Order: sequence, then structure tokens, then C-alpha cells
Amino acid sequence: MLADKTIRNLKPREAEYWVSDDTRRRGVGRLKLRVRPNSVKEFYYIYSFSGKKKLKIGNYWAGRKESGITLESAREKAEQYGRLLRDGIDPKQWIEDQKREKEEERRETERRELLESQSGTFAELIQSYLGWMSDNGRRSVRDYEYSLSRYLYKPFPKLMERRARDITVNDIRDIISHMIRKGVTTHSNRVRAILHAAFKHGLHQDNNPLTYLERSVTFGLTYNPVAAIPRQPQWERVGNRALTSDELHHFWNDMPGDSEKGYMMSNVMMYLFKLFLTMAGQRSMEMMRLEWEWVDRQNSVLVIPAHSTKTGGKTGRDHVIPLSDLSLDILDQLAEITGHCKHLFAGGRGGGLYTDKSLFFSAPSHALRLFTPVYGKKNYEKFTPRDLRRTCKTLMGDAGISKEIRDRLQNHTISDISSRHYDRYDYIREKRVGMAIWTEYLRWVIDDAGEASKPTPKVVNLR
Repeated sequence: MLADKTIRNLKPREAEYWVSDDTRRRGVGRLKLRVRPNSVKEFYYIYSFSGKKKLKIGNYWAGRKESGITLESAREKAEQYGRLLRDGIDPKQWIEDQKREKEEERRETERRELLESQSGTFAELIQSYLGWMSDNGRRSVRDYEYSLSRYLYKPFPKLMERRARDITVNDIRDIISHMIRKGVTTHSNRVRAILHAAFKHGLHQDNNPLTYLERSVTFGLTYNPVAAIPRQPQWERVGNRALTSDELHHFWNDMPGDSEKGYMMSNVMMYLFKLFLTMAGQRSMEMMRLEWEWVDRQNSVLVIPAHSTKTGGKTGRDHVIPLSDLSLDILDQLAEITGHCKHLFAGGRGGGLYTDKSLFFSAPSHALRLFTPVYGKKNYEKFTPRDLRRTCKTLMGDAGISKEIRDRLQNHTISDISSRHYDRYDYIREKRVGMAIWTEYLRWVIDDAGEASKPTPKVVNLR
């Protein structure tokens, strides 16, 4: 049998050689020492299992600084492997299985620790998404905040405290179902879209290789629970309401109304609708967010920065709107009311105006819901701000303005490849001509001078 003294006295040779720790036991393998020419001595367990095999136990520890294993420990290992062999287990395979199990345990521990660290709540997910929108200049962030506060935070406060990764399809279904039971139909699709975008944002944030290490809050999302909730198409109606020139005449001249008759809109709201019409029907959301610093009186244009337009994210272009004398007159009157504020159409409460907040997104719709039943009984049927945009588009066609110029005046995306990637001309000259034609037509509508004096349709020639 091997002994420490014997092992220490073993000298290296030109070729490696083996020395056995002979226990005179059969069927349990054997401990052997391998002596290399460089003086390294290694313990191996030699055994037969579907052929002869060897399993390294470790280097012999000679009591110096080198790391290694003692003879006693090597024998204990050999005894352990011998017991496995008697039980019909391959020691080498057993070691590999043990390593694999430990690796799986390590990974499971890391997974649990990671999940514990990914404790971002549903509320934090929503705030992260809204923060991202704000950082990227998304114009609808305030409207989203209002919708989520009304339909999510207030009715489901406990749900907002749960971790985002624990939110299920059933939870999202309950949120949307609660809205529908309250009679909220079309807007339930809007809230569904917001939630879908928020979870998509969370998935991207957690898995973006470029930025995930920079985030202090993670969510541990593995799927988007909103994806399984169907959108309700029956509540998405394609609008077709457009005011006639006669209806538009009455609407313009009925504003702002009369409090004795039942309703009178504020001057700020009246100027919003009138400027909306004189500026060829811009998007109502963009109109409400207009800022005074965007008005260029010297060049008679209003420039909406790309980040504040619906199409700017795709095109990267500012929206330049020519200002007619009619628009400039309205701006002069409006400046006397809100000129000290950031926004043209400043919001307010209790008779005062906010210096840094615009009208809320639902304000124009609310104003029309109160105004049209009182003043439209004989002169026009009820309509929405979007119907006014459609009215401008339709009547500009009646005035002879081509569809392309109408699209450019209203900042519709021109989707052909040439326009999207190569055409960087701003079309301001053509838009000025189109705006002049529209202004002449609108003056005729406002004055209701009769069919005989209707402006002759003109065609704007493109370059």
C-alpha cells in the first residue's frame, strides 16, 4: 500500500509511471498514483465499467505551498467511487450528473434572485412608459395620464401596487371590462392600446442590450398580457360627417354663443375653433399644444416642431403652416388673452389661466357637446372636432385645391418612396397659394354672400 513517505521518495523518470495503492479488493476499482517526468504526482481512480476507465482525483499534496489532496482524502474518494461501482453506477457519469445538478441549482438560485430584483410594479411600468413618451416629445402624454388616472389608477389601486410581471391576461380583461360596463366603448380600445404599448416598452427596456444595465428598475416581463385581449372593432367607426358651407357659416357666426340661450363658450375656445378653420383644419391635438414661440409673424408662418406632430416621428420634418391675414387677426386678438402664457390656448380654472399648461384634450369635444344642441337645432346637426377637420378637407376640394396640397396643408404623411426618402422640398410656395385660395373661400362662407358670388375654383399647380 502507498504511504506518504513512499510517495515523497518517488523520483521522476524520463517517462511517466504508475504506482498502485493495492487494497487486494476486487470489483471496487483501484487508487493509483501517476508520477510525471516533471515531478508532478497525481491520484487517479482506475476502474472497469463498460470498458476500462480512469478518473482523476487530484494532485498529491506534499505538505508544501502547492495545492492538492492528501493520500487519506484520495483513499476516501476512491472508497466512495467503489461503493458507487458496487451499486452499478459509473462514478465518472455520477460526477458529471452532480456537476450538472449543481449548475442547475446555481442557475435556479440566480433566477430567483433576479426575479426578486425585478420588482418593478405595474404603476412603475406605466410611469416608465409615460416618462419615455415625455422624453421623446410625444404630444399625447398628458392625455394618456388622464385616461390612465381615470380608468386604471382610481378603480384599481391595489392592482397598481402589484409587480408588473405578475399582471395577467385576466387582470387586463377586468380593466377593459370595467370600462365597458360603465358605458365607455371606443375609449376602451384606446386604453387597451396604451396598456399594450406600456408592456411592450417594459419588454424592450428589460431586454435591450444597449440600455438594460442603466435601468434602476426592471420588470422581469416574459410576455405582453394585453396581446391576448381583442380590440373591439364595432366601436371604431369611420367618420363621414362634414359640415356644408351653410352649416359652417352658421357655426362661425354663432360663436361664442349666448349665456342667456343656454351656453357660451370661452373666448379662448372660440379662437381655437376659428383658428382651426382658418389654418385649414390642423389636428385638434396639435392645435391645443401650439406655443407662441412657434409663431413667426415676420414670415407669416407657424412652425410646429417635428416632435410635436403626429407624423414627425416618421418624417423628421417640422410642419410649416402659412398664416393668412384672417389667421393673423385672430392671433392678435388671442394674444391679448394668452400672450403671457406658453401656449396659445392656455388652460385655466376659476377664471385664471395656467402659464405653462394648454387646454385639456377633451375640452373642444366637450364644448361642442354643449354648444351644438343649443345653437344647431335649426342650422346644423351635432359634430366633433374631427368632423371640422374633415369639413376643411372637403371644402378645400370644393375650392379647387388639389388633394396633394390639401394633404400637405393638413400634414398627412405622403407615403410613396420618393416623398419619404428623397423629396426634401418644403412646398411652402404651393401651400401659400393653397392657403390663399382657402382663405378666399372661407371668407365667402363666413359672409354667406350667396352662390352667385362663390369664388371660382382655382387649381394649385405643383412644380
